Amino acid sequence: MIQPFYVREVKKENGVVEVHLEDLNSLNVPELRENVLWSALLRLYEMGVVPLSFQILSFDIRNTTLYNVARFMASNYEHIRPVYRALKSSFNSRPIVAEVPPDVDDSAVESFVNKLVQLSSTGILSGVHYYPDSRIIRVESMPDSYFMTGGWLEVALADTVAGLCPFREFVLMKNLKFRFKNVINETDVILLSERGNFLFETKTAIHRDELESICYKLIRRGNILGIPPGRIFLVIPSAKDLIGDGSEEPDGRGGDCPGIDVLTLGTLRSVLTRRFYDILVSENAAE
Repeated sequence: MIQPFYVREVKKENGVVEVHLEDLNSLNVPELRENVLWSALLRLYEMGVVPLSFQILSFDIRNTTLYNVARFMASNYEHIRPVYRALKSSFNSRPIVAEVPPDVDDSAVESFVNKLVQLSSTGILSGVHYYPDSRIIRVESMPDSYFMTGGWLEVALADTVAGLCPFREFVLMKNLKFRFKNVINETDVILLSERGNFLFETKTAIHRDELESICYKLIRRGNILGIPPGRIFLVIPSAKDLIGDGSEEPDGRGGDCPGIDVLTLGTLRSVLTRRFYDILVSENAAE
């Protein structure tokens, strides 16, 4: 069993390096006591990958405002997409002012605004107002834009992955920053499991002519991390967010992105379920 330690303090004096360690098992962070986490990090280090920082998504996130808002946006995305896109296009201005498109139902707008008000309690937004007569949403400031520009999609994705994952031991890692050959890279979400690892990249919108370049970078990043193409996924909210020639909704690996599953929130569950099932069946057959 791997026994992880936290380096609490390092001092160097008179040619002596003094190291103070803290046993992670003494900390009230059960996610950091998962063997699959430290096995994966050790394996990366053996391959020349130096982990620099990361976040662990615990099941406690399901009790947070961010989780509730992310779930709402994922479940209602097709209804709120026009108003979300209108709001997002104004994120760089202060105050943020967006006119609700005429094809968005009043109830959907009100529900979305209620979620924005909830985010005010977290410090992400402040001063949320909605003017029904003019159908204008106004946000005075956004101290932290990360969640609204794409963090919500990462949380919604992680929630789906955690709900579908059939493996006994797994950890969801977000925003892993690592160094490889003196180059620093970062990932969105990685599923670490006893059956191998999976890489997920999220984009709230992609131009089709950018897709090949994005997929090449993902395959290269997966190769560095020891994750094969069949376990790499690029997730966008809906087919409308793949901007280009208006082709059909991506439903998995295809000509646009060879070796990568390009999925939407609508196709993610079915494709990922099948991928997990295939792994379980193939490994059980090999035993």
